[in-house]
Amino acid sequence: KWDLLNSKDFGIPQSRKRIFIVGFKREEDFKDFRFPMRKELKTTINDYLVPENSVDPKMILTPQQIKATMNSTYSVTRDKFYLSDGIIGTLNARDYKDPKCVIINSVSGKRKGGEEDEIRKLTPREYLRLQGFSDGFKQVVSNSQMYKQVGNSMTIHLMQYLFTEVSKATKGFKKDG
Repeated sequence: KWDLLNSKDFGIPQSRKRIFIVGFKREEDFKDFRFPMRKELKTTINDYLVPENSVDPKMILTPQQIKATMNSTYSVTRDKFYLSDGIIGTLNARDYKDPKCVIINSVSGKRKGGEEDEIRKLTPREYLRLQGFSDGFKQVVSNSQMYKQVGNSMTIHLMQYLFTEVSKATKGFKKDG
């Protein structure tokens, strides 16, 4: 069986669509399996941000950086900035070059961001949180490597729901015989 699942449907404010394919050796397990039910999203990006006083000042974009980001041709379909009271786009491995940015204080009132707004890059810790990792997860690589690794990982909340359903279908992974 297969399904298209999105992290935002499993408690994480990140739009991250992935196709999941689940197969079983035993036909009865296959018949019993159901993909997890979607959950109502009750959090926003803001719930995953570190305290502003702990953010390295180099993460805050200057007006020139904001303008350059707004004019970037990296992806014309990708949002450049995200409101802290919303959801983030897909975190990906390429973000190490250009991490996702969040509007902390919108002076302009523009939903897409303006040069006078306070906008900053998301920290590696925030990336981890937005994939469901606890603050106990230790970063032992550079920030660039952490952005890549988090971008290549799967959202923990979604995987927990999925594996719970697999376990139900297989009656706790009992061995044949």
